[in-house]
Amino acid sequence: MAEIRRAVAFAAPLKGSEEDNEDPRENSVTAYQAHLAKLSSPPPRASEPNENHQPSNPAALNHLQYKWPGQTGRGIQHLDVRPMLFNDILSKNRIVIPLFQRRYIWTEKQIRQWFRDVAMPGGVHRTHKTMFKRDTNGTLICVDGQQRLTTATLLLAALRKHCRRTGLTATVRSIDALLFNKALAPVKRWAEEEAKHLVQEAQSQADQYQWKMRPFPSGWLPEEFETTLVPSFVDRASYFEIICQDHVLEALEKQHASSYLGFSSECQSSVQHKTFRIFSQEISRLVGNGAKNKLQSLFRKQTDGFSLMYIELLTNDNIQQVFLWMQEKTVFGMGRLLFNPHPGVDFKPIDLTRNLVVSSVMNRPLEEQMEFYQKCWVTPLEDRFGTDQLERILEHLVERVTTEKPKEERYVGNMEKQLEMQLAMAPVAMQESLFPEDMPMMVYAKFHSWVQKRANDLEGDANAITIAVADSVVRDLVREGESMDHMDIL
Repeated sequence: MAEIRRAVAFAAPLKGSEEDNEDPRENSVTAYQAHLAKLSSPPPRASEPNENHQPSNPAALNHLQYKWPGQTGRGIQHLDVRPMLFNDILSKNRIVIPLFQRRYIWTEKQIRQWFRDVAMPGGVHRTHKTMFKRDTNGTLICVDGQQRLTTATLLLAALRKHCRRTGLTATVRSIDALLFNKALAPVKRWAEEEAKHLVQEAQSQADQYQWKMRPFPSGWLPEEFETTLVPSFVDRASYFEIICQDHVLEALEKQHASSYLGFSSECQSSVQHKTFRIFSQEISRLVGNGAKNKLQSLFRKQTDGFSLMYIELLTNDNIQQVFLWMQEKTVFGMGRLLFNPHPGVDFKPIDLTRNLVVSSVMNRPLEEQMEFYQKCWVTPLEDRFGTDQLERILEHLVERVTTEKPKEERYVGNMEKQLEMQLAMAPVAMQESLFPEDMPMMVYAKFHSWVQKRANDLEGDANAITIAVADSVVRDLVREGESMDHMDIL
């Protein structure tokens, strides 16, 4: 567990702070200002011993790199590339979704398609590439592939529920080994204690009690047991509740307390729960009255009949720079505009905006990076407005700041200039359809121009995305959201 905690130190929930229990709508600004004041002191000097020390260059992330940002050259093994079954990657590794990854966002269409692929008889189904960097403790840091890994484990959790009810004890044990890193006893002990607490609550509330899981705190990371997959910070509470719920229900049944246990309202509103619910419904429809062979077939197909292209970075590359390169290729690459046979879910301007803000603390220890992320992005923006509303706020801000002056008079940054070059190279008949003003890459390019102008004003360098610049950007996003809310257009 210590190794996992070091790997996700940047995503650990904050402790010992009274303001963490307060309403984020009322206290986000206060917490934000206090945290920025704390970060105003200079980072540790390079000569000081600090194992978490990052490069001190505030412009550490380079945007719109044409070439692969990792190390290259003869005589160096840069990548480990090979097909790998889901059973192998889940049974032999611990996987952490890092701070710079977006949340789990798969659509219902993608979820149902995943299940159809699992239910389809036949050979091995390939699910395209994933990318990882192994840390010094052997933990896999996921650079690309978190959506598929999360989806696969949620399907395993749904299968576990059906297999336990059907009496497939061996399959249940196999699923538990994949979800909980082969260490089930601590999970059972935790579930028994959680069940005892629920029983005590039920006894105190008598007939009015509703048997539901207690919601986990935001960013919760279990101390008593380990899971194979550690999701992104904002996804943890719902994900852990889902994969633990059937264990708590099993403990309740053994105590003859209840044969039903629902999910918390917080969990039910999550995308993870939507995925779990769809999988549960599809399994019930396919299996009917509990044909054991169908359940076992689904389990074998997901674990031994699904493969991914495993890519591991072997050199000492900056994985956030690699991730940014991949994001920008998704949003800005000309090739994807013309043909994209496996589109998935595109990165959105708000994803790039979040990472641009967080890049301001890349030179800080990982704990401080996460503290900044929680108090200077999640609390004032995501918790207050929600991701969907944040996208609207960003679009509204971009429209406002780019129409205040004619284009000839406003600052145009390097991203926007590159898009203009791409537009000029495109056939005239395709320019309007390829580059509409509301296209995600156009929105972010204009936003990035605005941020570069702010960086130039505050730091004298358009590429210096410092804490002061990030502070200014977040404050303006908050004010834009408040203004839209006041005008009742949010």
